Amino acid sequence: MKKLKLRSSLLVGAAVLLFSFPNFKKGELTDIAKPYLGVYECTDAKLGEEDILPRFDSVKLELKDKGEYTLYFKEKGGKAEKVEGKYRYDKANKTITLYLPNRRLIRRAFPLGKGVLTVTVPYGDKTLRMQFEQK
Repeated sequence: MKKLKLRSSLLVGAAVLLFSFPNFKKGELTDIAKPYLGVYECTDAKLGEEDILPRFDSVKLELKDKGEYTLYFKEKGGKAEKVEGKYRYDKANKTITLYLPNRRLIRRAFPLGKGVLTVTVPYGDKTLRMQFEQK
């Protein structure tokens, strides 16, 4: 009788796990863990051909759960600042769409692969390109 009770408990526990995490059935732990979440450090920043990363002490982007992000940056000799906004991750296309706050709902999709996010946007008559690596 004890063996039957133990098997039933194990079966119920396994069923709960499978139904709680539908992609677990496929064996994709990455769907549960959301590996794109975390802090990304800016490793390259160029405005046109000019390297602008030396102007900053640090530039970091944190992708949080529930589709929220925070961009932290500190210019040399300046104070630390942050910008918060929303994002959406597209698993099929491996892109992050950032919704920029206070900018008339500007949204742009950027490639994210192997822990590297590349942000490219027009800035005046030049192009701002920033590369972030997950830490």
